[in-house]
This record gives sequence, structure tokens and C-alpha cells, in this order.
Amino acid sequence: MPVVQIRYKGHEVSGGEVRDIVKAVCNAVAERLHIEENPKAHLKPGDIEVWVSQVNGFDIQKHDV
Repeated sequence: MPVVQIRYKGHEVSGGEVRDIVKAVCNAVAERLHIEENPKAHLKPGDIEVWVSQVNGFDIQKHDV
């Protein structure tokens, strides 16, 4: 199962926006990793695991996306 990690700044992104992003990411990852010729690689958005967390003061990051 593919895993995607999403980290965001809570004061800059609303919960609704995060839900929309998670849905879009699941759709995009499933579509891009789906391999029609391989029955074991038929992915649906529900097959994608997403870990969502807020950035905190102990995190070190070089770039905002």
C-alpha cells in the first residue's frame, strides 16, 4: 500500500482544505501508480494511505510548498 505524508501549518490551512488535499492526493497517486497490465497493481484511491500532521516548533524544514 502506498503511503503519502502530508504536513501542514495549522494556522495557514483549514481542516476543509486539508480534506480536499488528501482526497486529491489519493486520486492522483492511485491514478499514477495503477498498472493495467499487472493485476496486483490495480489501485483505487482507497488503497492509498495518507498520514496527515501539523508542523510544530521542533520541525526543521527548508522549504514551504
